[in-house]
Formats: sequence, C-alpha cells, structure tokens
Amino acid sequence: MALVDDECVEEAKEYEKTILTNVQENKTIPNTVIITKKYYEKCGHTIKETNEIDDKYVNLTQEEFSKQYFSNNPQFKLESFSPQEIVITENINASCGKHYLVKENDGKIFVYKIDDSNKEIFFKDTGLTTEYLTDEDINNLKTGIRANGDDELNSLLENFAS
Repeated sequence: MALVDDECVEEAKEYEKTILTNVQENKTIPNTVIITKKYYEKCGHTIKETNEIDDKYVNLTQEEFSKQYFSNNPQFKLESFSPQEIVITENINASCGKHYLVKENDGKIFVYKIDDSNKEIFFKDTGLTTEYLTDEDINNLKTGIRANGDDELNSLLENFAS
C-alpha cells in the first residue's frame, strides 16, 4: 500500500503549533496631543495645557516616548498614554500666578496680581471707571475683589463693563 503525503494535514499541524495573537502596539501619531497638568502646591490649583505633539515624538511607543521626553523634563510624570493623547503631570512648588485683586483707585478699576507672599503687583489698567457702579460694588472695589483664574477675572470685569 502506497502512502500519500497530505500537505493539508502537515499545514494543519504547523498551524496548531502557532499561537495567534493580535498585538497592536500603541504608538504616538501626528495627531496625538500632549496634555500637561501643572499642580501648584502653594495655592492648590491645577492648570491644564494642551499642545500638539512635536514631530520628534511621533511614532514612538510609551517606553520610547518616556525615555526621550522625560530625559529632558525629569520633573514630569506620565499619567496616561494612548495614540490620541498623552497626559503628563508636574508638581510645582509655587502658586499658579493666576490670583488677582480688582481694586478701585481714583474712580478707575485696576487689576493686581497676588504673588506667593500675598503682595499686590500692578497688572493692568482695565480702562473701566466706577461712574455707573452701585455703591456696594464701589465699596467692594475699595477693599479689593479677589479673582482666581483668568475666567473668573474676565467674568468680574465684564460685569463692571455692562
């Protein structure tokens, strides 16, 4: 009796030995954004910045990105990594620099920044006057109205402008 080699059977045996996997390595892409969360220890605020990825960091795995990025920025820590976005955190031993005091002086409204030592530093002349404000607003402005962050400052100034 003649034996016939069956190629299909041999291929099936080889296939059984092979472990099928679907591994897709996460790599950065040209559209990856880098989100940096800066936590300011002195005031407890976190400011989030979003930037496009620099070309030199495109097409890198998490390990490759970390080696390159963090060697230049050791104060940063990686929070999350995906092809769409990378989230990095940084703790800074200072205040965020976004603390303001809005005050009246000679019928005009000025903005001062509050530094780490709680000192008022002139920031800007708003060009607004107290001419049409209520007595309550004027009294509050004489002692100063605090605003934390640019959004709060802008909202406060818009209220005085209308």
